[in-house]
Amino acid sequence: MDVEDIAPGQLFAQAIDDTIARCDTALIVIGPRWAEILRQRAQEPQPDYVCHEIQAVLARQITIVPVMVGGATIAPVGQNHL
Repeated sequence: MDVEDIAPGQLFAQAIDDTIARCDTALIVIGPRWAEILRQRAQEPQPDYVCHEIQAVLARQITIVPVMVGGATIAPVGQNHL
């Protein structure tokens, strides 16, 4: 979570979008429970800024480099885990 570059009162989602607009590549860190955590967060009423970041990267068609940590693996193509 960025607590140094986003000023108090600044719109968090807009700050994310502005930063991503300046990127050529996004590193997406994926742990072994990423799909489960995203499903849980989708049911919560507050905004999920991790999902917002990933959606912004996909919308801008920025190069994505998945970084697998903690023994995480990528699901085979065609399997939808979300």
